[in-house]
Amino acid sequence: MLLCGQTGTNSLQRRRAQNRASQRAYRERRDRHVKSLEERLEDMASQHEILSKEYAQLRAEHEKVLEDGALWKADLTEVKENQPSQSIILNRDGDGEKPLFVKVMICKKQCRNREFPEGA
Repeated sequence: MLLCGQTGTNSLQRRRAQNRASQRAYRERRDRHVKSLEERLEDMASQHEILSKEYAQLRAEHEKVLEDGALWKADLTEVKENQPSQSIILNRDGDGEKPLFVKVMICKKQCRNREFPEGA
């Protein structure tokens, strides 16, 4: 015959064991989740560094293009002031595009030497 106190003790022990198992499972899930978040953070930090470097490079290129454009604009202004304009056709080299019609100024003065960027 079982006493009432023994049944309560067994039930309490089973409940405590179940709680410990649940807590252990929760800690394991939490640890896996934290590890996963740390890995994502590391990946994102690496990606951020790559993108920051690329942005800096593109910004420097953009600044150079703006500077070159300002110089070309100054040269064009100088040419416009010195001679009347003539229209000519510039053909693109082998890219299959239609000819580019450009209004060009003929100038007796030598403008500053400029190099065309590759692919222009």
